[in-house]
Amino acid sequence: MNLLNWLLWTMPRLLQIFSITIFVIETSNSITKNLRLIAKIHYNLCKLSKIFNRQFNGIIVLIIATGFPLLSSSFYFIFVKIQSQDETDYLRVGIYITWQFIYALSITVIVIACNSTTSQANLTGKLFHEINIDNIDTELYEVIRSFSLQLHHQNIEFSGARLFPLNSKLLQSNSEVFLKAKNFI
Repeated sequence: MNLLNWLLWTMPRLLQIFSITIFVIETSNSITKNLRLIAKIHYNLCKLSKIFNRQFNGIIVLIIATGFPLLSSSFYFIFVKIQSQDETDYLRVGIYITWQFIYALSITVIVIACNSTTSQANLTGKLFHEINIDNIDTELYEVIRSFSLQLHHQNIEFSGARLFPLNSKLLQSNSEVFLKAKNFI
């Protein structure tokens, strides 16, 4: 299937999804109803993040707990093999690099997806707090106040069994460990 056929097949389905979303938001009679809908969506996203944390705690901790020691030990063996006086076994070095790629990719994909979702949710809160609420009616003010409190108290957070957050700091801290280990060797 070439790109043009794929686009012609996919675009109507995407437009259906977007038109349904726009229809739901546009058919509301007022801004107040739209804000209530957005608040409900945010609430459901928070619930989904909690469900995600509960359901995947074990597997995420297992991936991270096995991945980083494997990455650091394979780094060590690569440097030892390359710096040794004996003939370098390139097959073994290739195996170590393959292990590194597999584990680094799985960890990176998980962290990037969780970090992106959390960042977008935080950006929504920041943009919402910039709304000028001067000269608005009481009902709209109450909805804005309620949604603002919801944004403040219900955060979308991802973690590995609450032992470590799944964000960019996890990757940065482990990268620092690898760089320090490299200097040690």
